[in-house]
Amino acid sequence: IPVENTRESLLDGKYTTGAGTNNGTQWIQTTCPYPVPVASVTIGPLHKSNWGPQWGNGGSLQYSYDNNNWTTVGTIAYMAMQQQKIDIDNVTAQYWRLFHNDWLCTSRFIFK
Repeated sequence: IPVENTRESLLDGKYTTGAGTNNGTQWIQTTCPYPVPVASVTIGPLHKSNWGPQWGNGGSLQYSYDNNNWTTVGTIAYMAMQQQKIDIDNVTAQYWRLFHNDWLCTSRFIFK
């Protein structure tokens, strides 16, 4: 079953909708219209068909100022049916992504 891969599916609070990638070096990215300060990012595992917490663990949360050079600020450590909040030291950046060298999914991608 394919995932929605929409903004709405990442904000609806459900663990059964979200975004996912194929196998290999891929990512799920948010591009803001301008750099924004971020104190935390909340993500969560996707529970749909064959998707689950294993598809993301060990991946990373990264930011970039130019969409080319990326800095890691957190590690994905999903637990079934639980949100993961990654606290960040108020980084201001325009580009944010979840990155993994394997399958990757998330049911949330919320910035505070």
